[in-house]
Amino acid sequence: MALHQHLLGYALVYSALTFPASSQTPATVAGQGTSSASQTADEALARVDRDDVGAGPVDAMSYAVQAAKAGPERAIPVLERFYSRHQNDPAKDGLEPLRDDIASLLVQLGDNNPIYWNLLVSEATAALNSEIPPPNLQKNAATYADTYSPEQLTWAKQHGMTTDEMFLAGMYTLPAKFAPLAKSGDPRALPLLRQALQSDNHMIKLLGAAGLAVLRDTASVPLIIDACRRDGELGSEFADTLMFFHDPKADEVFKEYFPDVNIQEARRFRGDNPFCCTIHRQQ
Repeated sequence: MALHQHLLGYALVYSALTFPASSQTPATVAGQGTSSASQTADEALARVDRDDVGAGPVDAMSYAVQAAKAGPERAIPVLERFYSRHQNDPAKDGLEPLRDDIASLLVQLGDNNPIYWNLLVSEATAALNSEIPPPNLQKNAATYADTYSPEQLTWAKQHGMTTDEMFLAGMYTLPAKFAPLAKSGDPRALPLLRQALQSDNHMIKLLGAAGLAVLRDTASVPLIIDACRRDGELGSEFADTLMFFHDPKADEVFKEYFPDVNIQEARRFRGDNPFCCTIHRQQ
């Protein structure tokens, strides 16, 4: 198996950690009534407020996402306190700290404090402007080093980075900085999301496409289709985001890449958002 297939598997693991699946959250089971949903949100809200949120950032964000479902009036004060407690947390076990994802939730809830939006923009811009070379996932590589050119490996040595550190930064750390903006559902993110489609970093580019799908910015559909065409064997990953636009041209290209998938059933199964822990932005 080519290394890029292993790397894409790691990318899926990364996505699950950054965007907790509903099975990881104290979410309601499909079919339960609003009373049960409210009770679950209330419990999560209480746990977040007393900082009783499990063993790590994945557990913590699962509770924060569920707490956000209590609605802006109740959730924003609790999540602002949660942010204050964790804004200086360091990265741990290869995972970025909670700060950025909490800020993303607050933006989704309509929090008007500029500190949260400015943080998302700052982190996303830093990821887009980073000089750290990304791995070439389309190369038939046997090792991490094989995903880089000799010039990129020289760059790493000149900047005091090992190949593994350069790979982890390009594949995980930088995308993790961009992801909270992509998940925000805020129309102000549009220029940065479109800029991400031109990134040399495959993961950042994919997050840009997903963020545009959150916004259902149909004007960006041709840009995503172009990314599909440019990225060869990895193009199907961009095509996957097209199902969320509910746009005829997007649906046509989606079916081209996934001819055996019923797009309506896929939407019912996966919902209307490529980020499973993103809530509907409050207007």
